[in-house]
Amino acid sequence: MIQIKTPAKEDFRKICIIDKEIFKKDHDKNSVIIDRLKTFPEGCFLALDNDKEVGYLSSEIWSREHTIASNIKASKNHDPKGRILYISGIGILPNYQNKKIGSRLLKKAITLAKKMMAKYIILRTHTERSKRFYEKHGFKQISYKNLEPEDKCYIMKLNLENG
Repeated sequence: MIQIKTPAKEDFRKICIIDKEIFKKDHDKNSVIIDRLKTFPEGCFLALDNDKEVGYLSSEIWSREHTIASNIKASKNHDPKGRILYISGIGILPNYQNKKIGSRLLKKAITLAKKMMAKYIILRTHTERSKRFYEKHGFKQISYKNLEPEDKCYIMKLNLENG
């Protein structure tokens, strides 16, 4: 049975391992992931299958929009008084994908954003498949960039005001 929890400090390295396994060469630096987890632990969620870590979501609060890119430390932009929730990372191990775990993690982040009275949630994603996943949850594409020939980047936004 899948359980979602706020990760403890001893889980941080495990989340780094999950990120590396999912994203291979494109994974974020461990120091960046740990900074995200330490900067805003309430905005991080860990999915467990019994005691095995199978997925995570990390986020931070912004008072204004910043450049959305990998390997930027949360401590640089995080502002607890902000009203924008930026989802900085989400990943599910391949054997656990298509089992609603990502949806459960995303719903936790949406609930958190509403509780903090965020205006909207913003994130970036790199595949058509993940873009469709976010659209299924109400996100709209607001920007598209080709960062490199093989690297698409969709900026997605979920408005929370007026609904």
